[in-house]
Amino acid sequence: MIRRGGNFILLIGTAILTLVLTCVADEADRSFKKATEYRLSGKLERAIQLYRKTVETSKEPLSEHALYHIGEISAALERWDESIAAFRLYLRRYPRGVRRKEALLGLGEGYLNAGRFDKVIEVYSALLKEGLNPAMALLRIGRGYEGVGKYREAISYYRKVIERYPSAFYAESAISRLDGLARKGKFHFTRKDLLLQGIALYRSGKYRDARRRFIRIRLRRGDSISTKALYYTGMSHMDERRYKSAISIFNKLLKSYPYPGYVTSARFRIAQCYRRRGYRREAERRFLDFARRYPWSRWADDALYEAGSIQMEEGRYSAAAYTFRRLATKYGTGRFADDALWLAGWCEYKRHRYSKALEPFRELLRSHPKSRFAAAARYWMARIYERIGNRASALYHYRRLAADDNWYYGVKARKRLRSMGMKVRVDPKRKARLRDWDLKPFPRADKLISLGAYDDGARELTAILPGNRNLRARIYYNLSVCYGRMKSYPQSIKYGIYLRGVLGDSPDALKLAYPMPYRRAIERWAAEFGLDSGFVAAMAYEESRFDPKAVSPAGAIGLMQIMPSTGKSMARRLGIRGFSSSNLFNPELNIRLGCYYISQLMKTFKGQLELVAAAYNGGPGRVNGWIKRFGDEEIDEFVEDIPYPETRRHVKKTIATYEIYRTIY
Repeated sequence: MIRRGGNFILLIGTAILTLVLTCVADEADRSFKKATEYRLSGKLERAIQLYRKTVETSKEPLSEHALYHIGEISAALERWDESIAAFRLYLRRYPRGVRRKEALLGLGEGYLNAGRFDKVIEVYSALLKEGLNPAMALLRIGRGYEGVGKYREAISYYRKVIERYPSAFYAESAISRLDGLARKGKFHFTRKDLLLQGIALYRSGKYRDARRRFIRIRLRRGDSISTKALYYTGMSHMDERRYKSAISIFNKLLKSYPYPGYVTSARFRIAQCYRRRGYRREAERRFLDFARRYPWSRWADDALYEAGSIQMEEGRYSAAAYTFRRLATKYGTGRFADDALWLAGWCEYKRHRYSKALEPFRELLRSHPKSRFAAAARYWMARIYERIGNRASALYHYRRLAADDNWYYGVKARKRLRSMGMKVRVDPKRKARLRDWDLKPFPRADKLISLGAYDDGARELTAILPGNRNLRARIYYNLSVCYGRMKSYPQSIKYGIYLRGVLGDSPDALKLAYPMPYRRAIERWAAEFGLDSGFVAAMAYEESRFDPKAVSPAGAIGLMQIMPSTGKSMARRLGIRGFSSSNLFNPELNIRLGCYYISQLMKTFKGQLELVAAAYNGGPGRVNGWIKRFGDEEIDEFVEDIPYPETRRHVKKTIATYEIYRTIY
């Protein structure tokens, strides 16, 4: 009886303990979830309090990510001692944690901002050994040595950053630190220092600052430093479109400071300058002469390509076809080999010498079957066969494209097949039940995602991706979903495209690779201005990947990549008051203005989508000029003739993407 009573008491005690532990776990979950909400909404003080509570009461993975966020938020609030303590505790508790790299970097930055320079050297030396962001690590080690007064060591590390990573952002910071030491009298620039700093500044686009370094170098004949300084001075003028000045500098190099390797480079750049100044025939002469005199140079195939491009731009297709065939024959393994074959065939096509055009197209498919020009060659082979009445061969190539190519030429091939009265057979979709792909194989990520911590969940999934190749499709799917819920659409699309590469064109995979966020706004304003919402979505997809914060190097803003001046003009026409360029970051307004602009282009170009896409990217003035030059009766030819590669690619991508949006929405 006593034994039975003892068992009963034990059972009751176990049940109570289980209930208590469940309540504690539920409370920890609620704390973590609320902390995540506060963090993402910018309420950092409240977030850090709840994260501390989570660390005390929960287990992994919540405690791990909560501890990391305590360090991260403390750093954001500039509480460096608290940040250091949190990151140190994280690294001690979770030496192989998924946030280890970020915690190490955070610890190093904490020590730097707290002025604990000996620890800065220690942390970043460890990072350097592991190969984690070596440019940053070298710079920070230099900062550490500078902080403890060891200037010789600091200078050595700053020099390493500039010499090894001249294109990195950190090279500029290293230059700035050396400038500061020079002002204090701790450092004196050598000629080599000035050269390397100038090259780093040139590569970061600081052309005038680069020339200020180069001009301080005393020039000496037969000296590589003098030659390199002049060469990069000339290049800086070139990149600023000051071609006359660039030619002068390059000629000075050739005349007085020749050095092996830079003589041929300078001659090639002079020819490029003449082309960009508009002296095409002089440039062509120089390029052809260069290819003849220096066939061994690394610029020889570039010179032939430039010469052929000039000939093609001027409509001298016979000369261009010869030059491109010469390039493909002489440099058949070079980087222009497939491009040259494609252009040789295209030039023959423009001359209406269709049988001659087939030869380089066939050679391209045979020698470079995976080339980015292979689909173009196959499509125009089919067009030639159709033109000369060889229906069977035309159908063969169109069907190959329709089945194998998911891009522009597949779209065009399917259209041609329909025009020939053929039914386009679509291969059965590989149906994967993606929505049934739960996160059971990834319990840590599952827990975090269930609490709304999508960024933490994505970090877990990214960490396990390298070791789970067999599960990569499931991981890609869940990463795409995570980033989509975070409204980080470029990242979501990236993993959707990876998933499509594994699964093929299952409908769900396509919708992840080609989502339609802001669908309500797109459909509303597309209908308002008489547009197809699929075409508007395709434009937004290709312009920004639906990133409302996107800003292009040229200054275009938002989802539809609208220039501030264009936005202001359209806002005035639509009666929108108080417009400023910052309004373009508003997705609703950006879509509205983009739809209005597209509608105007539709009227100008009579609804021809290829011309509208070209005008949206390259400007309507340029497109009108190209129409006068090439004509637009045969739109497929017009697209191939667009002289701006960026605009030509944009048109092809937009048309292909539009076809996908029409299919899945």
